[in-house]
Amino acid sequence: MDVNVVAGIAIIVFLCYVGGRYILSGIEYTMISTEKEYKKERKIIFLKAAGFIAISLAVFSIFIEVPTRFEEWIETFGFLVLAGFFMFFTSYISLKRSFQRNKDLQDDSE
Repeated sequence: MDVNVVAGIAIIVFLCYVGGRYILSGIEYTMISTEKEYKKERKIIFLKAAGFIAISLAVFSIFIEVPTRFEEWIETFGFLVLAGFFMFFTSYISLKRSFQRNKDLQDDSE
């Protein structure tokens, strides 16, 4: 194997490990402890992901190129939807873990 491939794999594994630990730790949303706050933050996460998709599509169309064929639109939009879904999914997992941890800590203190 080439040295660059090995270095790339090592960096990707490290980033996935650190990112996964951060997402699963439940420490990102420390102030979310009620159901109302949880639902509000979930809505915000969804809007951020949708906004990411819309802004990215606009920037792509303006600065790179406007897709001319239907297949190009599907490829571009599909990739952005997949990226937005990944963004929402990772934030949602972190929110859910944080909410559960905060609820458990609140129950233990009572």
